[in-house]
Parts: sequence; structure tokens; C-alpha cells
Amino acid sequence: MLKTKSQQPSIKNLGFTLIELLVVLAIMVLIIGIVIIDFSRQRPERDMKIAQNELVTNIRKVQSYSLFSRNVGQLEPAQFYILKFSTATPDRYFIEAITDASSSPKLNSMETVLLPKNIVFASSNAFMIDRPSPILDPTSPPSCALLAFKSPFGKAYVNEGCVQNSFLSGDDYKKIIEHISNINNQTVSTDTDLSVTLGFKNGGTTKKVLIKGVVGLVCPSVDGTTCSF
Repeated sequence: MLKTKSQQPSIKNLGFTLIELLVVLAIMVLIIGIVIIDFSRQRPERDMKIAQNELVTNIRKVQSYSLFSRNVGQLEPAQFYILKFSTATPDRYFIEAITDASSSPKLNSMETVLLPKNIVFASSNAFMIDRPSPILDPTSPPSCALLAFKSPFGKAYVNEGCVQNSFLSGDDYKKIIEHISNINNQTVSTDTDLSVTLGFKNGGTTKKVLIKGVVGLVCPSVDGTTCSF
């Protein structure tokens, strides 16, 4: 039986109208915009967390250098592996090593580590050194700190000065080599906690990394005294 013209299906309603397409496009643009805005808001916090994790990783890496006596340069063994933190270079820190410590000490530059963009060492109290009593702490937080690990057992040394004077008198690297125990208010300590604080260039949120001298623990921290795993 043949269908009449009125009974045949209409094709004029198939597909989308121009208005419907414009509405869908507007919704897609709105969703993409919300995603981009949310991503940009989360990015600074994410970059800060990355910087904190990278700092923990690099400290542990240097610690492992001392445990496995990694050679420096032309297969030269190092006695101390050092991280240098300074507010004079707030966007980076340095990995160094001391060779020939017992005869003719030499400081070797191993690596310069850049912090993520817009992240620096905090403008105040960037490096906090916590010594046990009765050792006299400095009256103010240092602007530069050395964190050294001695080969082959990875013992940690902390010094609140970074003077490098060819291992002559007053040289803070020499103090690390000559350290025996933190008595008589020596600047170098082995039973000391070091807290490093990272912040944004324009202020705001900060994150800390804690290094515990006695046990050699390196961890992210909220307050600079306890780990926040």
C-alpha cells in the first residue's frame, strides 16, 4: 500500500538548527573557561609542592652520594657532599663536594638546582637551625646555610655560614672538615635540625623541608619541626 505524501516521514526536523549549535558551542566555551581558570588557580600551589618534593629528593640524592662514595670529576673520591642554601641566590641552590679533605682540601661544584618559576627561599627565616642545649644558637636566622654529608656513613653536618676562603682561617667549609663535636658554641653541629622554607616571590603560602641531623631524616614539614608525610 502506497503512503500518501502526508504519511511519509518528514526530514526537515533531522539535525541541529543554527541556534542549537550556537548554544552547544557557548556551553563548551564556558566549560573550557572554567577548567582553565581552575587550572591557573591550582598551578601556584602545585608548583610549590613540586619545589618541596624536588628539594627533599635532591637532599636525599646528595645523602646517597656520601653513602656510596660517589666520585667527583676525574674519578676523584669526595669526603663531604654539600648543599649550599643562600638568600643571596633565592631562586637556586648548589650541590658541592670537598675532595682531598685531609691533605689539600678542594671545593668542587657539582650541580646548580633552579627552583620552579616564581618560587624562592622565603624572604624571612628561610633557614632555621635548631640545636640542643646548651649550644648557643645564633641571635638571628642565618642568610646562608651549609648542609653537609660525610662519606661513607652519611653523617649530617649543619653550618649557618657559607664563607669560602680557600680553607683558610674563618672558612666555613674548613669548619665542617675540622668538626669533632658541637661544643664551645661551634657553628657546625651534627645533632641539629635544619628547616628550609620555600615561598612565592610575592609572598603568600610557604612550605618547609626538615632535615634531622641525628637520624638523617629528610622530609616535607608543615611547622619545620615534624614531618608531614
